[in-house]
Amino acid sequence: MFKGIHKYLKAGYSVEESVIRGRIELLRVNLIVALAAILGLLPASLATSLGSDVQRPLATVIVWGLTGSTLFTLLVTPVFYRIFIKPLPQGKGSHNLPIAACLPFAVAQVYSLDFNNERN
Repeated sequence: MFKGIHKYLKAGYSVEESVIRGRIELLRVNLIVALAAILGLLPASLATSLGSDVQRPLATVIVWGLTGSTLFTLLVTPVFYRIFIKPLPQGKGSHNLPIAACLPFAVAQVYSLDFNNERN
């Protein structure tokens, strides 16, 4: 989704228009994959026959997890992207990245530091 948003940003669309177009671009793919898995596990989640006492809880967790993650991906992630994006002036050496995109790299940098070993 973010790749599509950045594609539209580079094409000159506004941030709002880029978020909408980038989300719509992958909407069908995300829904088809999630619905196939959810509908495939729904019978196991609703089963009451012999042996379903083991399969039912696992299938129920997977169905609700897929439902929640799909809704999060399609509805919440674009909203947070729009909130945290900080467009910079375009020019040499500038990047149009959201602030949240830098967070994993900052966390990885902190965890890679060796605080116990002092260097001369």
